[in-house]
Amino acid sequence: MASLAVTSTFPAEVLGQGAVHEIHEIQGRGLSSPQAGTPVTTNDNVVTAVGAGGFFIQTPSARSDDDADTSDGVFVLHGGEPPVNVGDQVDVVGTVEEYFGFTRINAMLAGGSVSVDASNQPLPAAVEFHASRPSPDPVSPSCRREYECYEGMRIRIATGTVSSGSQHFSSDPVAEMYVAPTASRGFREPGIEYPGLPGLPVWDGNPEVFELDPDKLGLSNVSWVPGTVFTATGVLGYEFGGYEMWPTELTVRSAAEALPRAVRAKAPGEITVASQNLLNLRENAGSTKLGKLSRLIREVLGSPDIVAVQETLGRTALRNLASRIRSDDPNVRYTVHFGATGGFQSVGFLVRSGVTVGRVTEHGRSETFVDPRDGTVDRLHDRPPVVLEATAGGLAFTVVVVHN
Repeated sequence: MASLAVTSTFPAEVLGQGAVHEIHEIQGRGLSSPQAGTPVTTNDNVVTAVGAGGFFIQTPSARSDDDADTSDGVFVLHGGEPPVNVGDQVDVVGTVEEYFGFTRINAMLAGGSVSVDASNQPLPAAVEFHASRPSPDPVSPSCRREYECYEGMRIRIATGTVSSGSQHFSSDPVAEMYVAPTASRGFREPGIEYPGLPGLPVWDGNPEVFELDPDKLGLSNVSWVPGTVFTATGVLGYEFGGYEMWPTELTVRSAAEALPRAVRAKAPGEITVASQNLLNLRENAGSTKLGKLSRLIREVLGSPDIVAVQETLGRTALRNLASRIRSDDPNVRYTVHFGATGGFQSVGFLVRSGVTVGRVTEHGRSETFVDPRDGTVDRLHDRPPVVLEATAGGLAFTVVVVHN
């Protein structure tokens, strides 16, 4: 088709136009492109999404190879604000690159070009992600290379659920959320991640859970509570070792209740037990961290009779927290209990007044196992579990704290 307008041409030569390929030939069937490192030309594809520094193109539905194992979409790297719009039909000349595993065409190199043939073209149909795509079973993926076969393509989630909240990085304090394309969250089940080890339970690894980056292509950034249900349309990108949906449309269907949610009040005759990871509580922890943990234990956990704790770096650190809780509420008093030692990332207990401690015992410090990978004898517990035996209100009970 004759070009209606050449919108961008980088300095000619060196590159040359390269062989003409359809996108599925550029993407190939593997994790990387068979054309990586070579110049290519791909014509008459439709722009499906535009972001800072580049845009996505996809083969029109009528020209798709209809092969579930190859992607019909790819990202085109273009500096600054790309000179295209969604719905443009374009011809692209550039060099195929694998940028840390993300297949893209670099149109910024010498000889690279982007030309627009037509505008307002229909977008290719989006791949529907749902309960069976991507497959929740790693033994039976929905295509030969799960996610890779959809890289760069339009995808749609009619009913998705936030599995865990936004990640935090110094360069991106409100970053990607983990989501599942179903009406329920994905949780960590028992077992060793697939393919596991012989004779032991296997966890499937939740392959249906992936990342959602709300503002990657210019939408307003959001951070949703886990359990929030949404609808989204966008493209499937890849960065930092993970596949991500980069949305062009994103709508909340039902917002989950904000976290954290306080437990119900303790009923007469009950013993309350909680578990809390203190996230490397150090002896020199500042007032801000101690104050937050105090509020969490008092206002969210309801000042339970027993708090089993993980990642406290020594007895003094936990005593400081107990003191802060008492300072914030003189009616809530805790004593500190460890096992035989309280070393790096110890486990232990905060025990509230009114509970009588019978015995606190550390278990398994000397236990070993034979590593099936190399036959070496290794420690079974780098943070041995601790057992608390106690009584309260005429009830004898035992609590075990474990930090895997």
